[in-house]
This record gives sequence, structure tokens and C-alpha cells, in this order.
Amino acid sequence: MKAWLSGLFLMISITLMAQPAPDWWADLHGYIRQHGNMYSLYKYTQGYFGPNALPMPEISDARIPERHSFELSADAFWGDGDRTSNMAFHGEYIISDRASFSAWGTMLEQAQVTREVRDKRVSMAEDGRSFEMVGSIYFTTRIAIWQEKTYIPDIIANITMKTSSEKSQRMSRYFDTPGYYFMMESGKNLWQSSSAFMRQFRVVGNLGFLSYQMKNKYQNDAPIYAFKLKADFEKFSVEGLFGGYEGWLKDGDQHRVFRAKAMYHLPNMDCSLQYQYGVKDAAPHRLQAALRYYIGE
Repeated sequence: MKAWLSGLFLMISITLMAQPAPDWWADLHGYIRQHGNMYSLYKYTQGYFGPNALPMPEISDARIPERHSFELSADAFWGDGDRTSNMAFHGEYIISDRASFSAWGTMLEQAQVTREVRDKRVSMAEDGRSFEMVGSIYFTTRIAIWQEKTYIPDIIANITMKTSSEKSQRMSRYFDTPGYYFMMESGKNLWQSSSAFMRQFRVVGNLGFLSYQMKNKYQNDAPIYAFKLKADFEKFSVEGLFGGYEGWLKDGDQHRVFRAKAMYHLPNMDCSLQYQYGVKDAAPHRLQAALRYYIGE
């Protein structure tokens, strides 16, 4: 038994060890195996990795929802030599009317990049193809500080931790390092009526701070921001958003996006379709279809 356990431990250890750089990659990038760390050639910014590496998060309405929810979504990214499709999830548990906890991230991702993009990102995917089972996972705690009144907006503190769930960045898809962001969410209804065609018009603003570890002694720190307008009707909603973050490297980390989203509301489910345009350091186009199921009364 001891010999069997020792053998199993050895096999696991060998499997988890970093794989050597392939010969074609070392020749292409002038990597000398006897010198330095091969991962020092990678740039840990959104512009040099896949679109799900460190995206602008989805922005809420700056309110704590009344019910628990679970969402499944499918995304397609295209443009600039990268075609990516993925499945993602988002689950939110309501602790009280003033706090919630959620987890979200990418479950499956398939990508195909051109040779030019592969070489720019220093990817080791020789044919440009990659398949990832689990991307980075995020955990978010939201706490309501003030609730909306006549002249006071909703204000929520958002604390999010990014895990280092990826084993390696060899394919230039995800950062295998931890990070976090802290945002203050603020939202106010500018119009509200239970009988008019447009039931509610809401403005939302987010401002905060993003930080993540790079593959060296440095970390990237960036202001993160978002501005959203949302109109609610009896059975559907539409919203538009501009947001992003501004890293200090100024090389692939000036991530900015526009989003337009339409949602159809059912008694216990929301169906949504969202288009995203990458303004800078983001995939030029993204289309997302999602189903969110609400749990409880």
C-alpha cells in the first residue's frame, strides 16, 4: 500500500510540474532554456490574453435583489484574429435585504487565433487552437450602505476576489494569478410609474479600484468605472453601458467597452441578449445569450 501511494504521489507531482517550452516556440521567441523564466516573456494585460482573462464585470442595478438567482450564458467573441466561444455561470445568494454573495466565471472555452495573434501573445498553442475547462472564478460580496430615498441614491459596496484557478498561461487565455477589485455602486430612479408604458428609468454609476498580480514582483493597479442607463417596461428592459479600467502599464491594459442589452422578463426567469463593442484592449465584438432563473418567492 505504501509503495502504491508513493507511486501515485510521484505521478501526480510529475503531472503538476511545469512542462518545458516547445522547440518551435523557443526558436520563434529567442528563448534560451538555460536562462531565466520562460513566462517572463508574457505580458499580463488584457490586450495580450484571451477576452475572458480579466474582462469588465457585468454591472448590476446597484440594488440588492429580492431573490436568489442562477444564470447560464453563452458568449461568442470575434475580430482581430481571435474567435472565442464559451459557457459561463453566475450565481447570487441573497443574505438579507442589505447583503448578497455571488460566484461567477467561465466554465468552458474554445478558441482559435491567427498565427499573428498567437505570436503577439507568445502563446504555445502551435495551431492557434485552445480548449479550457475552467477559467478564472470570482467571488463577490455586496453590502448596501444606503437605500434609495427621495434625494438619496442606492449605494452598495462591492468587494470581489479573483482566484488563480488556471494552472498555466501557456495558451495566453487566462492569468494564473490572484486579484481583487473594490467598487462603490450607486443607482437612482429618475422616473417611476406603475401605469405608464415605461415603468422605470434608472441611472447607475460605479467607481472603484482593480488590482491583480502579474508574473513577476509587480502588480497592476487600475481605476475601474462604469456608467449605465436602464429603462424598464412591463415585460422587458433595455440598457446601455460604458465602462472599463485604466492600468498603469498602458500596454494592453486600457480596457474599455460599450454594451447594449435587452431582457425579456418571465415570472421566474429573465432571457437576455447582449452585444458588446470593444473600444480598446478588448475583443472588437461580443454577443451573449443568457438565461437567469430566480429561486424563492
